[in-house]
Amino acid sequence: MLITYGPLLLLFASRVLLVKLFRPSAFETLLGALYVCSALTTAVFFTRIRFRLPFDFLLIIIVAMFLQDLSQPWLARCQANEPLDEVTAGS
Repeated sequence: MLITYGPLLLLFASRVLLVKLFRPSAFETLLGALYVCSALTTAVFFTRIRFRLPFDFLLIIIVAMFLQDLSQPWLARCQANEPLDEVTAGS
């Protein structure tokens, strides 16, 4: 579970920490609030993790939106055919 769920939680925590750099949309904020509230609620009523898994799709959507925001500058440079750095520009 650590191998599969750990990176998702790490990216979600990064998303929360980088809220000043990457402003979340209203939809992303709603999904994040739903995920956190549902995680807290189900942790009280369900002791087994397998009963909490139906809310993982919210986490996957939030992380996917964050990765898309994170990759936008890089994709824009690639589409403009600009070199990524000096090392690739010299070769």
